Amino acid sequence: MVFVDKTLEEMTQEVGCARLAFSKSLTPKDNPDLFKSRHCGYKKYFNAQDTLIVSLLNEMELGEHSEYVVGSVISLAIENSLTRGHLGDLFLPLTFNVLVGSEGSILRIRDYGLGFNHVEHLELRTRGKRCYDGNGEGIKYFNSASPEIAYEGSGNIMNIMVKK
Repeated sequence: MVFVDKTLEEMTQEVGCARLAFSKSLTPKDNPDLFKSRHCGYKKYFNAQDTLIVSLLNEMELGEHSEYVVGSVISLAIENSLTRGHLGDLFLPLTFNVLVGSEGSILRIRDYGLGFNHVEHLELRTRGKRCYDGNGEGIKYFNSASPEIAYEGSGNIMNIMVKK
């Protein structure tokens, strides 16, 4: 993924967005079949089950992009939202919207946590500085493929754009 400084409106223009293909707000506590947890040392991580990720992938038009790459990015985004944004509070919802256009699609994920200073991270990244220390591994991997990521608000809204 490549971090970009784009609004949702700019992204929708790029993909020729015409329709909302999927919209759902899910609370992990109320949907245990769609979410899972794992322990890694002293920390507990939360994520989506493969069935949720596959249903999101099915709504997106991936074009030349690998479902594995985009699915991995979605998985990391959900894990970051639940583990870092919500701090493991399974009563807080995640909202998913898939916008599909003639030139690609956008997955918008919103959590209800405090967010993070995404503007500072983007500035550090564009200057070639390390901005990952203390922030986990997920944010590193987002820079490894061609779909684009933009954050909004306080950093608790992520837009993932995949062009055909």
